[in-house]
Amino acid sequence: VMVVLDSDHSRDHVLDELRTYGPLVTQGQYIVVADTLLGYGEAPKTPTKRSKIWHPGDEPYAALTAYLKETDRFETDDVINGKLVLSSSPGG
Repeated sequence: VMVVLDSDHSRDHVLDELRTYGPLVTQGQYIVVADTLLGYGEAPKTPTKRSKIWHPGDEPYAALTAYLKETDRFETDDVINGKLVLSSSPGG
C-alpha cells in the first residue's frame, strides 16, 4: 500500500494524515508528502494572493520533519530525491 498526501497543506493537518495513514503503508512502499517545497521559503517571500497561506512552519515540510522524529518506519529516499531535477516535494 502506497499513500500520497496532497490535500490541506497546513502542518497540523498533514501531521494528522501522516499519523493516520502511515500505519497503512506496507513495507517497501512509500508515503509521499506533496508540496514540501513550501517549507523551504522565507517568510517575506510567502505567496499571499491565494485562498490559503502556508507560512514557514505551518506547511507540509514542517509536518514531515515532526513525523520523522516520532517514527522509525519511514525515511527520506535520497536516491529518488536525487533523480528529481525539479520537484514541488523535495524530501517528501
